[in-house]
Amino acid sequence: MSLSTTTLSIAIGGPPSGINSAIPGPIFVVVTPASMTNIVAPGPNKQNRTILWIDREAFEVVSVTTTTATCVRAVWGTLQTPHSVGATIYVGKESDFSSFLQDTAGLGLGLKDSMAVSIELCHPVTLNTAADSTLLPEQMLAGQIEMDPNGAGRTVTTPTATDIITALQARCRPQIGTSFQFDITNTADASETLTLSAGVGVTLSPTSQAIAQNNSKRFKVVVTDPVTPAVTIYSLGTATT
Repeated sequence: MSLSTTTLSIAIGGPPSGINSAIPGPIFVVVTPASMTNIVAPGPNKQNRTILWIDREAFEVVSVTTTTATCVRAVWGTLQTPHSVGATIYVGKESDFSSFLQDTAGLGLGLKDSMAVSIELCHPVTLNTAADSTLLPEQMLAGQIEMDPNGAGRTVTTPTATDIITALQARCRPQIGTSFQFDITNTADASETLTLSAGVGVTLSPTSQAIAQNNSKRFKVVVTDPVTPAVTIYSLGTATT
């Protein structure tokens, strides 16, 4: 199963002291999502555990009602942090999530400020478009996009740098050098080309990015300014599929 998303309906507080202390034993919390889709209790022997990722904290679901999930918070070595109403909740099984770096200073940031981060996710997305279109950040972060131009050459525009960095904030602390990769495969049944175009705040390198029928191209997205949002997307080459 690939990641799905919902939002938080009731805020969750941070640790009582405002920092993360060594507290023995699991810390339980009730999470109230806007939707309970794909949020299920684990099977026997904790098989197929559901993980909720909110901001930079991971929650393991232990039981559910029709509207809430009781979870162990701050699993996988993540840190307890407060979460506001409307925060994005990423829902998936353990295998749907990539690794992360813990903030060893215990400041609740999720990642060490001095480290550039590479995120590796692969949850293929299939798109069929009869017109030019704009990608969503979540589609790029899925790692693999398979697109059918559906009858003609199409221009595919990246999300804006602001939207890309906002999506990254749910997974890490974006900084200069934060990066991830994704592939686009042109699944056309005729000679139809996909052309990648840059959204606002995005720089393509090289500037011309065309993907021919039955070809895949890999791209690397690198944050160049997380404050005044800017990213560069590099082409890493084309291979026939």
